Amino acid sequence: MENKIYLPWNLATRQFRAHEQLKDWVQREITKLERHLVNFPHEQVHLHVLVEMHKSSKNFTASLTLRLPSNLLNAKCLDDDPISAISGAMKSLIKEVDRFKSELRHTKDRRRFRQKIEETGTKPIAFAPEPLPEEKAPKDLGQLLAQVIEDNYDRIFDYVKRQIEHLEINGEIPKGSVDPEAALDEAINTTLASVDKKPENIGFIQWLYQMINSEIERRRKLFKRQKSTTISFDEFEEAISEPVDVAPLIESMLNEIPLDEHTIQSKSYLSSPVSAPDEALAEKEFVDTLIESSKHWDKNQRDVFDLYFIEGFNEKDCAMILKLPPEEIKNAIQKIHEIIREKIIEESFR
Repeated sequence: MENKIYLPWNLATRQFRAHEQLKDWVQREITKLERHLVNFPHEQVHLHVLVEMHKSSKNFTASLTLRLPSNLLNAKCLDDDPISAISGAMKSLIKEVDRFKSELRHTKDRRRFRQKIEETGTKPIAFAPEPLPEEKAPKDLGQLLAQVIEDNYDRIFDYVKRQIEHLEINGEIPKGSVDPEAALDEAINTTLASVDKKPENIGFIQWLYQMINSEIERRRKLFKRQKSTTISFDEFEEAISEPVDVAPLIESMLNEIPLDEHTIQSKSYLSSPVSAPDEALAEKEFVDTLIESSKHWDKNQRDVFDLYFIEGFNEKDCAMILKLPPEEIKNAIQKIHEIIREKIIEESFR
């Protein structure tokens, strides 16, 4: 019999105790998700199943949260029967996974995932026969989100540095006045502390980026106010640059989940080569050229370039993160495509 790779999952309930029939149904339902996950690094996949009973109405909400290497996907369903609620949530989650995979198709993440699988070989995957014990399972969405942030911290940090550099180049803040690490840690801290308050119409990672932009804007406004008052620059610098060390918060969330064969993390896919060395170098150099050029673009174009072309968000995500009308996002993308075409022509004549 061929060895399988087992994906971890856990079941949690609120306001009632799960009976065996419910557990059996969850195990039956989650098998429907397995074939949709074969192209993801299995070390960074986890399914969190939460079923909550509402005492006032006697209805049930099933919330399925799937942790993937670069995002969290969540689907919910309300029903007067917990089994029907789970089935409805699973149908919605499968649609979310397929949509996410479609958006990944041409991104670096997809190529990294494929490279990771090619390196480790392919084996049949299935969810584990039993859920993780309560003491080993993620307790809430905050822990799942902390794991995703931990895996992608370097990339998110690069985004923050670029945003702050743009403000410095445009003269909106002095060079070195805003610590990117402190700004990011404050945004992460705020996000993890209020994860249950996330708006329904935005994803978890998109919401984090929205929080990052809000935090950077808050610090920019602090400097603007400082310019019109008698506050010294040293006082301003102290007000916005005092590091908010979020590492203990993330670490405490992660440490509550004992690392075993199901939960141990792997970051190698983030730096795995995706093409021949000379091709990868040429691609990196061209992207670096575009990033350098984007520093002098219109703000909307620059922000959309960062999120759409570098971070891999789709048009809808960009609109939500930047709080801009979808039409503005579409126009910016078209303009950036024109700029890229011009750059390619320039490079071809060198």
